[in-house]
Amino acid sequence: MIERISKRITFHPVIQAALDEGGYIAGGAGRALYLRKDMRDYLQVDGKHEKELTTTVGNMTFSFPYTMRPAGDIDIFFPSREKYNAAHERLSRMLSEKGLATALSVTFHVHLAEDKRALPNPAYKYTHNTPIQLVKCVHGKPEDMISNFDIVNCSVAITRDGFVVDDMVKRLEDRSALKIRRADSTQLFKRVMKYMLHRDIAHVDDTTRDMISEWLLCYVSGEFAGPTAQLSAKPSETWLESALKMGVLNRDHLAYLVGRPEFNAKITEADESLMSGYRVIGARNVINDLIGKSS
Repeated sequence: MIERISKRITFHPVIQAALDEGGYIAGGAGRALYLRKDMRDYLQVDGKHEKELTTTVGNMTFSFPYTMRPAGDIDIFFPSREKYNAAHERLSRMLSEKGLATALSVTFHVHLAEDKRALPNPAYKYTHNTPIQLVKCVHGKPEDMISNFDIVNCSVAITRDGFVVDDMVKRLEDRSALKIRRADSTQLFKRVMKYMLHRDIAHVDDTTRDMISEWLLCYVSGEFAGPTAQLSAKPSETWLESALKMGVLNRDHLAYLVGRPEFNAKITEADESLMSGYRVIGARNVINDLIGKSS
């Protein structure tokens, strides 16, 4: 069930301009704003972060030491191609640039920090600038868009006039639990691990492991859907290992990946006589290693 909450929010002029053209913030940034997260921490503005992270489940509060997290961005969706085009043209005039275009979106970098001083080195042009992504690969009303997000916790949109929220979001966040809605997205596993490791989610709900099995079936068959189908879905060894430790995966899930050639890795040792600085002395399989560690 989708809930509408009327509340006018004032944003940075560039973001406000996109919303005035009919756009709406949705996904991770929408979730962070809805949950009243510290946006300077979420966006890593000027490197600002808390000394420790706290997560509350029921009447218990857990504290975790701060670890460097990837900076968030702000995704702005549109109900139609026409609305997207109008926003793109308006922001291009405001910022005197066309943005960085891909098949999925156009990204503008906006300085949101309080410190307005120009950075001394041009090489660091985007160091404290926040990516504002105008999504162009898919369009739809806020209710329809958030109802199709792969992770339910991100089913939040912010329009000019307030919040549009899936009513499951609050129940999940009260339990600090993550829930998957659909498993046919290439980036699902990476997003799950980002939220588990860096977005204050403590555990997965009871259906998540079954959904991960469905995602693995999509991975081995190559049958992903949607505009991100062309992106790489391969999970890294580090995130597979973390997923096992956090209960997102188990050994049965690894069985889907046994024998996959993309998980073959080289074994190397240092050799200063070579230009690369190392030489290959053998090979290993990442999945076999993880199965061995988890037994």
